[in-house]
Amino acid sequence: MASEVFRDMLTDEHLGSPKEGTEENPIRMEKISRVSLSQVKAFYKIVNCRRFDAEPTLPVKQWSEALQLATMWGFEALRKFIIDHLDSLLDDPLSRIELADQCGVKEWLHPAYAKLCAQGTPPTVKEGRVLGLERFAALCRIREEGMKNGGYSVDDDLDLVEDHPFFKRGGYRNHNPRRQQRSYAYNNYDNDSASGLAQEVPVCQQKCCKPRFELNPREKGYLAAIAKAIDL
Repeated sequence: MASEVFRDMLTDEHLGSPKEGTEENPIRMEKISRVSLSQVKAFYKIVNCRRFDAEPTLPVKQWSEALQLATMWGFEALRKFIIDHLDSLLDDPLSRIELADQCGVKEWLHPAYAKLCAQGTPPTVKEGRVLGLERFAALCRIREEGMKNGGYSVDDDLDLVEDHPFFKRGGYRNHNPRRQQRSYAYNNYDNDSASGLAQEVPVCQQKCCKPRFELNPREKGYLAAIAKAIDL
């Protein structure tokens, strides 16, 4: 597991004089004051599970805290691993937007905007606080236009929607056969045939095959409108 931040910190050209990295003169981590104990614990739990190829069972809050550290410290492989899990676990659009802003997960933004607009509820103060003035105004405009017209038709911009990075990622996470469990599927036969013969069929029961954050047709229509907006 590599980190660009720590690698650069330990190269000779980044070491101070007298030389940093010794017991007498340790390397100073300028951003350490921004790190909480709960973030470190969440980060360690996920790293430790990955070492033994286990599936971490953590609440969304701990996954989010670990993502913040993986992003801050430049652990790209771990960051992608965490984002992949959170994509299925984090279903609240405003929470996705907030975390995407903090950790630079740009591919989450447009789909979360679409879900927010398609809710059909009045804008809230919390939305304005998370989105900021410019995005809040742009989404209010799109939401209002959609409500006046009964929504947006995804058929009018089908190519635009299908080419969106959100749909390029696929509907399911990458399957990991090492986590696969087997179950039995029974075939039904006519009375003249042999009765239910058990056939062993590999079926993955783990989160590695859990559906991702998805959009319904109404939300896809809003996604098309959002993708065309120059201020989003």
